[in-house]
Formats: sequence, C-alpha cells, structure tokens
Amino acid sequence: MRPLLLALAVFVVALAGAAPATAATSRDGFGLFVADDDWDFAKPGVLPALGDDFARLRPKAFRLQTIWNAVDRPEWLTRTRAMIVQARLQGAERIIVTLRSNNPANVGPEGYFPTPEQYRAKAEPLVQQLAGEVDVWGPANEPNIAWRPKEDPAGQAPLDPTVLAGYYTAFHDIVRRNDPTAAVTSPDFLDAGSLAAFDGYVRAYSAATADGGWGDVVALHPYGDVERAADPSTPAAFTDALAALIPPDKDIWVTEIGAHYEGDPDAQAARVEWIADVLANHPRVKQVAYYNMRGGGPEWDTGLLDAAFARRPAWYAWCAATHGDDPTHPDCAPPPTVEGPGCIAYFVEYLVLETRDWTGVRCL
Repeated sequence: MRPLLLALAVFVVALAGAAPATAATSRDGFGLFVADDDWDFAKPGVLPALGDDFARLRPKAFRLQTIWNAVDRPEWLTRTRAMIVQARLQGAERIIVTLRSNNPANVGPEGYFPTPEQYRAKAEPLVQQLAGEVDVWGPANEPNIAWRPKEDPAGQAPLDPTVLAGYYTAFHDIVRRNDPTAAVTSPDFLDAGSLAAFDGYVRAYSAATADGGWGDVVALHPYGDVERAADPSTPAAFTDALAALIPPDKDIWVTEIGAHYEGDPDAQAARVEWIADVLANHPRVKQVAYYNMRGGGPEWDTGLLDAAFARRPAWYAWCAATHGDDPTHPDCAPPPTVEGPGCIAYFVEYLVLETRDWTGVRCL
C-alpha cells in the first residue's frame, strides 16, 4: 500500500474508534452539507469542485452566493444557474442563495453601498428570474465586516446596520411576493472582531427593522469560534451570544463555516470534527454548511480537497459526519489506486477535473 493510502486508512480507523456525537443537526444530507463558490469565469461551466467528491458527501442541500446586482452581470447569472443545476444533478434538493457585496471587478454605478431602493431595484428582478430554482434566500453575506472589500483603495468597511435593515425589509418583501414558497434567512453575520462589536451591530440592525429582521432562520458564519476551538470543551462564544439575542423560536443555520488549512492536515481535520461534533450539536444550530471543497489559495484555504483536488483528512472527517458519523460508509472509502511493478498512478486530466472518475487511473 502506498504511504498516502496507508495514512488515510489509519485516519479512517481512528475515526471509527471515536464515539459518535449526539447531534442537534441531522446527518441525512440536509443538516450537514456544503457551501461553495468555486467558479472560473475564464472557463464557464467547468465545475470540478462539484464533482464526485462533492456527491459522495451526500449533499441534499447546497449554498452559494451571488452578487446583489447580478442582473447587470450576465456572466454572474450564468454562473449562478450553472452551479444550481450542477448541485441538483449531484443530489441537492435544497438550494440556498445569499446575496453578497461587490468587488472592484463588478461594482456598479451605485457603488459599494447602494441605498435600499437601489438594492431593491436589482434584487427584485434577480429573485424573479431564479424563482422556483432557489429554496432559501439570504439578503446579505457578512455585512457587519466587509460590505466594501479590502481590495478597494478605501479599504474594508461594514454596511451601516440601519441600511442593512432597509435591505432586509426590501428583500423579505421581494421574496414573499415573487417566490412565496421560498424561505428567507436573516443577513449572514460573521463573528469577526470583538464580541461587544458583534453584539452591538446585531442589536442595532434588529432594532432598525419592524419585525426584528430575523427571517425564517438566522444565518451565522462562526469562523472565529472554530479558530478558537482547542478541544471539544471549547465553548462557541459568538454562537452562544447570537442565540441569546434572537427569539427562542428561531433556529440558527450556519450557512458557511470552515477550518483553515495551515500546513497541518490533521489539525485541520480536528477542527472539522469540532464543527461536526460541537458546533453542529449546539442546541440552537440546525444546519451547518462546510465551506468549501477546493483549497490551496494564497489568501483563503478551508478546502476539504487541496488545490489539485486530492482529498485531505478533513474530507474524510466531513464525509463520516454527513453519513451518520460513519467513517466506514462506502462513500468515504479511500480511492482505489493502481499497484504493480513500475506503475505510477495518474489521472487522465479531464476525468479527474470534471468527474473524479476513478476508472480514469492509468499507469505511466
């Protein structure tokens, strides 16, 4: 057996020996799932991140983002629809789409901070065009931290919470009128910065809305809680804080979370296990979306796969969790390899990038 496969086998055995958690989230493909935004505008329609390794994670739900003014960017509408179609082909039955801010490449004449009226004018035709294709809508991705991105010369800046309240009010009305069977989340809050600043922003936003602004479910990205997690006893401080703020009848959906890869694959996998066993067991958390499939980027890497689409131990940890905490499930088995004198296994490029079809293994 090759060293890599031996290491994977040891990892799977180690998972098998661990006691399964009693989870608040379901392990049926809806409670634990995947969020991803991997798209190459130079190669539209090529979706390697949503291939076989994605399908093996039992993705009954899938979450993605699109820019709030996508109706002005045909390439973004094409991208959004293509990702929805591919996710459904791989088994997704619930599609969650969250509107996000612009970057310098797609900012429109409204700038980074459109008024609620300008936001409504672009969000409404977007919802109209995708009505029936989306099951859950979110009005704003991480507005409390970087609605203007760090790439802009003026630097990163949050959205004013009272303006965000205007976005939510407009968006809730848009979805209810144009896609009435779809659910609406709150804005997707990020737990960056101090706990006091997070608490103050969420309170100011909620106070500026007529109904609290919580939507059907409350969306959170507790990356900070994951980074602070040292062991299973580590509390999810920001998740606890949000749970204390929201009405008792509202569930929290973690619509995006990941464990950063920092050179130690086992450390990343341990944090993935914390997400599945501790965060997903929080009494108010009912859905958790892992972000994302392919890693390896210079600024962001929470990938379950590396830049060459090879599985990391984190993939096996998440696969086990999505299959009822069963690391021995056939979908989570290490990939086959080709053995024999003088054989070095490789993949035909098209097969590995497009379908992860293991029958594409060849010998050099």
